[in-house]
Amino acid sequence: DLSEAVRAGRRTGDRLKWEGLVTVIATAGVHCLGVLPLGVYFLVQDFIEDVMLQNQLIVAADCLVGVSVMANFYIYSLTVTSFRKFLIDRLSLFKKAMVCNSTSSSEERALRRRMSSLREEQITHQTTEQT
Repeated sequence: DLSEAVRAGRRTGDRLKWEGLVTVIATAGVHCLGVLPLGVYFLVQDFIEDVMLQNQLIVAADCLVGVSVMANFYIYSLTVTSFRKFLIDRLSLFKKAMVCNSTSSSEERALRRRMSSLREEQITHQTTEQT
């Protein structure tokens, strides 16, 4: 509910307001800088006769739009405290999952050895049948 969000915003104080304001200004600024070359290209494309140059300019302008979109991740990471905490939590969970998967139990190692020996027996059996 919107009224609950307003009350929660008042409880957190001015820090949250400034955090949001900086995020919005940075995101809008980077977006404008990324889209500006594309707009300029569309204004002057009729005056450029070299097709190769036109292609290079549109590719460069499109790349800048993509960079401005990707920059949002870094803007949020730098300006939004809760987003940083979320990322740290998720990365720590990912790290734990990777560590758990890399260290296997003795039962899993025994099963892998058994599967490997079964594969070797199957290969040996297939080669003896072919000869």
